[in-house]
Amino acid sequence: MIFSRTSLLLLLVAPSFVGASSLSEDDSISSSGLSKDYISASVTFEEPQSLTNEESAAMMFDADIGFVQEFNDWVKEHSKVYDSIQEKFHRMAIWLSNHELIEAHNKQEPKPSYSLGHNEFSDMTHDEFQEYFRLGEYSPGVPDFNPEENHIPDFEEAMLRGASVERRRKLQVSPSDDEDVDKKNHPKEKDWRKEGAVMSVKNQGKCGSCWAFSAVEAIEGSMIVHGFPPRNLSVEELVDCDKSDLGCSGGLMDSAFIAEEGWDGLCAWEDYTYDAPDHPHDLTCKRSNCTAVEGSAVKSFIDLSPSKNEPCTEDDLEKALNKQPVSVAIQANQLAFMFYKGGVLDSNCGSSLDHGVLAVGYGEDKSTKAKYWIVKNSWGEKWGENGYIRIARQSDVFDAPDAGQCGILMLPSYPEVEEKQ
Repeated sequence: MIFSRTSLLLLLVAPSFVGASSLSEDDSISSSGLSKDYISASVTFEEPQSLTNEESAAMMFDADIGFVQEFNDWVKEHSKVYDSIQEKFHRMAIWLSNHELIEAHNKQEPKPSYSLGHNEFSDMTHDEFQEYFRLGEYSPGVPDFNPEENHIPDFEEAMLRGASVERRRKLQVSPSDDEDVDKKNHPKEKDWRKEGAVMSVKNQGKCGSCWAFSAVEAIEGSMIVHGFPPRNLSVEELVDCDKSDLGCSGGLMDSAFIAEEGWDGLCAWEDYTYDAPDHPHDLTCKRSNCTAVEGSAVKSFIDLSPSKNEPCTEDDLEKALNKQPVSVAIQANQLAFMFYKGGVLDSNCGSSLDHGVLAVGYGEDKSTKAKYWIVKNSWGEKWGENGYIRIARQSDVFDAPDAGQCGILMLPSYPEVEEKQ
């Protein structure tokens, strides 16, 4: 027997199933094969996105039964577990709402420059997604940072040696005449992945630790460029031990680099593993239990922004990317980021910075000729283009702000390590 959507939602199977406390991906919502010993029940929906309970239910009643199988397949793919049948229906309603959004975008004419698709966040509302990664209104924002005003016992001596971030900017971003000439000789494309200077994509999970992933990945890239063997370095070490930042509540790559200047380097990923999402409010530093990887000590860092709240230029970022991968901050709380699947993101994504990522190159789309930055994210390999996103360059975006697409030109910086002897 084939059940309609209405029947599917109003039937709960067998008394033994009614009392179930949790549902795994194996507990599929089925359109056939239900026991005749079913009971009728009303399903209570919480509000998915801006929909009322009644609107949510109506949307599900109208949906084709084929979407139920798609949802079940998605549940299995992402190993989702729900506490009750009501919760599963609620999450299906959100999934269907997001599915309609994805389909509406992808079917636009003319064809958009980027596509959207399902991922592990498809059963979240936009607000839940932002809270999960501490984006948008849940982001602490970019702090006014001056290391000389922070008491950081582990590396207080390093702070006394250094000047403020503002002074570093003035000293290190003023290019010489020769460097200005070099800009004309940059290659048309650059991709540090092809040169083996980018390590594997990670997943930060439910923790606002993007700043630590960005900083550590920039250090990994600098190490490789300076002749050291590729190693995955510990992100957890920065999250736990950098007391100038806020662990799972956010941070800044510049302050992470300064923190690392006072250390002898970072431990290997496998020696100090990442588990911050399991204990976001209990971050105990355990770096004394492992040994720093050779070449991972930061000697200095270069901030491309000429001064506070002033973006660098596209040429500045391009020049830096010809030296090594670069930490950048962007605004990533938009739905386009939540469901980005591929292509060159050229929609208006703002410049209220809330997410740290790693720029690993630049290029030009062969079919559309759109120029872009190649950016590595920390939301796992199933997000975007195997964990990466191509963000349109400012010069190719209509009415793009000086801050660059998604604010990518506001806070670029990169660390420097010692050359391998």
